[in-house]
Amino acid sequence: MKYLLLVALLAMSGLAIYAPEPASAAVCADYSNQAEAQRAKDTRDADGDGIYCEALPCPCAGAGGGGGGGGGNGGKAKKKPKPKPKPTYTYRGYVTEVVEGDTIKVRLNSGGTTTVRLIGIDSPSMASTSTPNECGALESRSAAIEWSFGEQVDSDGDGLWDTGTEGYDVTLKTDNTQRRYDSKGRLLAYVYDVNDESLQRTLLRAGWVDTFYFNGKSFRKAAPYERDLESASRNSRGVFGKCGGEFHLEEG
Repeated sequence: MKYLLLVALLAMSGLAIYAPEPASAAVCADYSNQAEAQRAKDTRDADGDGIYCEALPCPCAGAGGGGGGGGGNGGKAKKKPKPKPKPTYTYRGYVTEVVEGDTIKVRLNSGGTTTVRLIGIDSPSMASTSTPNECGALESRSAAIEWSFGEQVDSDGDGLWDTGTEGYDVTLKTDNTQRRYDSKGRLLAYVYDVNDESLQRTLLRAGWVDTFYFNGKSFRKAAPYERDLESASRNSRGVFGKCGGEFHLEEG
């Protein structure tokens, strides 16, 4: 009996002696890149997102275990930030001169005088050394002078204003769908008086200017401007009554 007991004890002792030791867990340092660790999946996933050893260099693999390049963001493409909208600018001052129906000069409250090309309209051109006035040029300038000055002057007695004094206060607003300045360095702007009345729309309703798109590009006020022009056309105002709507016809 004692002999059998001794044999049993020896057998159990042998099993304990020769039993294989459990394998130690792998660590991220055992792998040369993140993709290898991801395929093995035998390290610790510290944040539980299914991606192993995120600090290892690429090549990388996402939680699905596939290989591939990319940054350390699990293979997800970064969203491109939306471009910031262009700014708009507001200036205040008073009118010092009307050059043509679509061009004025303004003394800014911040200092200096700027030439303003009115966004969205085009007037008949004044005479130059080589060309005569276009149809409605004098009337267009006269209407802009009346809008811009407290006192108007008709120096040649033709019934049209040639210049003015006591220029009204105006607000100039740029349009971020357009350039800030044109190729001649003129500020492109909408022009408003103290009652928020638009110089552009005043001239369009009277029929002395046409709508105009700089470089063929639309602008924010295009819809109401086109309605004003259509109204002038229907009622034969301005150039529509005088020259059949031909804004650049030379006057004889």
